[in-house]
Amino acid sequence: MSLDLERLKAKAQVRFPGSDEIVTLVAVTSGPFWEFFYDGPSGTGKRVLAESELAAVQFVETESQLRFDGDPIQFRLGVEARRIDIAFAYEMAAVAVSNIQPLPHQLEAVYDCFLREPRLRYLLADDPGAGKTIMAGLYMKELILRRAGDRILVVCPANLRPQWVRELSERFQLDFVQLGASHFDATLTENPWDQFDHIVVSRDFLRTDRAREAFDAADRDWDLAVVDEAHGFTLAVDGKGHISKKSERYKAAEAVSRRSHRLILMTATPHSGRDYSLWALLRLLDMDAWGDRCPRKLEVPQQQFRKVSKEIMRDMAGNKLFKDRHPQRVEYQIEGEEWELYNAVTEFVSTKLKEIRGDRSKATVGFALATMQRRVASSTRAIRRSLERRLERVEKALEDPEEYLRGRKAFQASVVPDGDDLEDLDEEERWRLEDEALEEWLPDTVAELGAEAIALRPLLAMAQEVEGKRVERKLTELLDVVRNLGLKEDRRKQLLIFTEHKDTLDYLVENLSKDFQVAQIHGQMKLLARIEQERYFRETAQIMVATEAAGEGINLQFCHLMVNYDIPWNPNRLEQRMGRIHRIGQTEDVYIFNLIAGNTREGYVLSILLKKMENMGVALGDKVFDVVGQAIGGNLRQVLEAVIAGEMSKEEAAETFGGEEVDPATKARAEELLESALARDHLDWQSERDRVSRAEERRLPPSYFERFFVDSITYAGGRVTQRLDPGTWRVDRSPDILVARSRTSGGLRQIAPEYKRLTFDKSIVTRPRRDEDEAALPAAELCGPGHALFDGLVSYVIERTTPEVAKGAIFLDPDVREPTVLRFLTGDVVDGNGEVVRRTLAAARVLSEEYVEPALAASLFDVVPSSDELRSPVDEPLPFAPSDAPELVSWARAHMFERVFQEAKAERENVAEIQQDFLKRSFNSLLAQADGAIIAAEEEVDRGVQGAEGRLRKAELAKEQHDQRRRQRLAQTERGRIVVRGDVSVIGTALLLPLVDGDDNAGRRVPGEDYVRDSEIEQIAVGVARRHEIERGATVSSVEADNVGFDLLSTVGLERRCIEVKGRAGIARVELTWSEFAKSQELGDDYWLYVVLDCGQPTPRLYRVQNPAKALAGAWEPSLDVRYRVDPEPVIEAAEEAAL
Repeated sequence: MSLDLERLKAKAQVRFPGSDEIVTLVAVTSGPFWEFFYDGPSGTGKRVLAESELAAVQFVETESQLRFDGDPIQFRLGVEARRIDIAFAYEMAAVAVSNIQPLPHQLEAVYDCFLREPRLRYLLADDPGAGKTIMAGLYMKELILRRAGDRILVVCPANLRPQWVRELSERFQLDFVQLGASHFDATLTENPWDQFDHIVVSRDFLRTDRAREAFDAADRDWDLAVVDEAHGFTLAVDGKGHISKKSERYKAAEAVSRRSHRLILMTATPHSGRDYSLWALLRLLDMDAWGDRCPRKLEVPQQQFRKVSKEIMRDMAGNKLFKDRHPQRVEYQIEGEEWELYNAVTEFVSTKLKEIRGDRSKATVGFALATMQRRVASSTRAIRRSLERRLERVEKALEDPEEYLRGRKAFQASVVPDGDDLEDLDEEERWRLEDEALEEWLPDTVAELGAEAIALRPLLAMAQEVEGKRVERKLTELLDVVRNLGLKEDRRKQLLIFTEHKDTLDYLVENLSKDFQVAQIHGQMKLLARIEQERYFRETAQIMVATEAAGEGINLQFCHLMVNYDIPWNPNRLEQRMGRIHRIGQTEDVYIFNLIAGNTREGYVLSILLKKMENMGVALGDKVFDVVGQAIGGNLRQVLEAVIAGEMSKEEAAETFGGEEVDPATKARAEELLESALARDHLDWQSERDRVSRAEERRLPPSYFERFFVDSITYAGGRVTQRLDPGTWRVDRSPDILVARSRTSGGLRQIAPEYKRLTFDKSIVTRPRRDEDEAALPAAELCGPGHALFDGLVSYVIERTTPEVAKGAIFLDPDVREPTVLRFLTGDVVDGNGEVVRRTLAAARVLSEEYVEPALAASLFDVVPSSDELRSPVDEPLPFAPSDAPELVSWARAHMFERVFQEAKAERENVAEIQQDFLKRSFNSLLAQADGAIIAAEEEVDRGVQGAEGRLRKAELAKEQHDQRRRQRLAQTERGRIVVRGDVSVIGTALLLPLVDGDDNAGRRVPGEDYVRDSEIEQIAVGVARRHEIERGATVSSVEADNVGFDLLSTVGLERRCIEVKGRAGIARVELTWSEFAKSQELGDDYWLYVVLDCGQPTPRLYRVQNPAKALAGAWEPSLDVRYRVDPEPVIEAAEEAAL
């Protein structure tokens, strides 16, 4: 293309070769080497080009120079890419492109609580099973779509890391790295915290010195940090409420808080029966405001805290989400040789425990002995295997006693974590420690070693003899439960069985597999194997046997029957196990059977505990099972060890938690833990349902993304083919430039060279495979905003089409009667920190230099790009866009963007008022504490107390620091309150010319009727439709101006009708625009086509068709990919059939 050299003059806007910056020429000197003096965004400058290089200069058209000679295909792609980039950042966009069906309480958390806060600091304390992971993932997805979530950190217990990675990938298409020691070992020069942008990390790895030092030294902060199971981050306070000790986990959480712009703490039990536990978590949200002293009366700020109980959670139809739970004890007595084996092992364990109780250096010995006791209670198989391994280790040591004594290393307490830390280990690690303790803990002398070998041999022989008889009372009780439940008779019933030990799991699988298909999950399985076994249980197996590896992070709500084959020595694990099947989506009441040998030492105590839990359920309702472990209090493990050691009788042990009755203290503690004062007593599920509906109505439909995707991937040099299975595509070749960019950028979610099966229909991804043919298909991958390839295409199209969009382009529109200019504009709202709060894309129809109006239908997929083969018959000269752009911008501010600004301003004002009030109250409390400390120190100075002057100085400095931080935080809040009107820019201009194809859109004329204008026909038709809806008791509102793809929104109770009205003067064909047809496909049965015929007659006739895209599937006639037309006869027939 030759360059018009006459246009290279002052005031021309150009883009020089090798630069993306648009500059305005100030002066130009021609010659063999042209000199250009310019002004641009980076300031003034000079550029010299040889005459041969001038062809690479790109002109950027200014308003007065528009010639509409841009490529209309590129123009359409460029504008629609910008629409996606801007518009899809709002209207609950993440819901549309995630594999979830969110519930009212989840939507309220994300869209009412999280997204309203520009600097979110939040404690989410909803009941167990509420789907807090979904809430966090949905918020992450929203931040990413809004370009505000580049770096995201998840901190959780080690055993939950795979579940977080899996859920975020499967449900939200977000890839996270499980950061661990291997990443630190693999690189010596790069900080792993800077190397990855989406990280899931174990809280106990984060607290290590190595990880913490690197975390503090990282160059970049986090846009969002999510801390799961936050109650595990603890501190201690003294009698005055001052912090006396912080756990290493808590110190790590403080570091996360300091380095995170947004922070969410998640726990179902924030209180733990102690005010300071809740205060410690609130302090992590805002360490400035909460200080270092727990107040005597804790007031929880509602803008930072939410707790929704299971009892008020509802689905979108208002139905209760959670079914009732029915725990039952299955108590039995062990007898005969089994009883002798139990007593013999217990006596061995008891004797050893007595020797080491109270000696902290022997903690590992105690851990090993407790493990042996739990295994004898679990199964003969488990204790037999433990005795074999133990005896083998002892005999190996006896083979060379001198070598044993030389190499023996005493075990220290640090070998095995203590207390809660042990409970937080993943199962594989806990099993490793158990085996290591059993095999490596050995006596101090050779004589003791020999004595133990003598004691172990008869124990092992006894265990082998009992196991060899293949009769075990506990297994018999389990088989009785299975028989009574009728699993053989009804193969649809499914049962989940929990045990604590891998040997017992193997034993149960062997015995149950004789009659049932059995799945299994245990801690030594890799993630993919667990997922496969979960699928096997869901689709085929009738029974799953699982260890604690399935106690967290696996959802089995399709099963409602559970057996606890082993009762854990931590009641919280019973709650976690129940949570696997007592979850959202469970359709049956849940039945839990707890097997317990009542005549054993630990069995007696556990039986009393289970009775108490059942009685508490009767007294306080089903919800008490979510907190019963904490309500009972104490350390059950320590109590049971004392019983085994003979330090406490089993009756005395039962009294440590008040026996089986619901004593006042336990009841009060349970009621406090249920946090009736903190928990919500109402959830407005109807408002959330309406919010979802409004967002669905307004956002771009999936078929819109599909069409953009197919057009843009071809434009970018890729190749895509529609598959034979409906609604899916195969990308044979991703554009090379996008694949290369994704690899060089080092991003976690890279663009693949090909995709076997993409879809834009979420239902295809979420529905189960219906037959063998579907099962053989590749897994469908949901595409759209947020998908790596789709986002790459949007960015590429915006970048490459900028020159063509600036030139303007010509389109042919069946709905215009005269040439019309369509201006596309963006408007920003900016806060006091310079961040864009909201960006909006809108279109204005310029009918003359004096008259402008909003464009009700501005999708360029509804008009036809001009071409040599398809041109308008317009004879007069083509109009140019008006040159007075400032007037257009001023008009657009007033008529298109001011409402958005006022909404953003009101929202920020509300948030700032709440935050300001909280900060003032919090800092006033801190300052009052400081004043008290100053007064006390001054009195000590007056009395001459030693060190008083130092304490006074310290108190005065603390007050000054609080006062400075108060001023800084209030100023920060004030900046966040400020929102200003940002730039309004014209991004492109289209010229719409009439498209005449010979069809009479106004309808066939009836002889003798008066001519009726199109606007009058439309007004008559809408009036007829509105009256019909009002007569049937509906609430009707017009949404035509909202440009959502239909005209009227009609609601009656939970029923919604999205009504597109089409009027005809007589009897004529009806047509939908491409956008209207796409919206009808998305909304399905909620979309109605109301056709009003004979609008030119005294009695117009109304015909109503539900889901017209489906109901009239064989009658629609596509026209130039921008209209869908149907004759009146099929409309009348479908309406009359539906009315019968």
